Amino acid sequence: MKGLFPFLGGLMLLGAFVIASVQYAQPTYGSTAIGGVGGVFIIGIGTLLLGVALMFVWNIIAPAFFRGEVLPKRTSSDLVLGTPHQEEDTLRLPDSGLPDIVIAPDLSNLPRGAQALDLESGKEIADDAGLRSLREDQRTMNETRVDEQ
Repeated sequence: MKGLFPFLGGLMLLGAFVIASVQYAQPTYGSTAIGGVGGVFIIGIGTLLLGVALMFVWNIIAPAFFRGEVLPKRTSSDLVLGTPHQEEDTLRLPDSGLPDIVIAPDLSNLPRGAQALDLESGKEIADDAGLRSLREDQRTMNETRVDEQ
């Protein structure tokens, strides 16, 4: 029962695709026909086939994308924007505000004048010096954990 509505939605989309393809394949549909087949159909199916071919090529070039390894999962050592974007009060669903904005490990996407917050330690980082200090603290903590074991 859980997949019933997605299945029905997919079935309706497939039906719409077949009906449209039959219509687009008629030589009288659109202003061009190639070999007795409508130009709209040829362009549409040609684009779909090109997309499938590019997908196979990209799978050879970057297989990690198709395995879902492109974006790493968020960890507790990630940096987030210290002061999240605050929107004015508007009518919206509860908890539908912007999520914490993840800051790159090198602070390259940290907005000017903003601070990054380390989720693990709670420290705020505003510049490279603060980042170096945080990384040193993390190394020290990791070394003490290893020594304790």
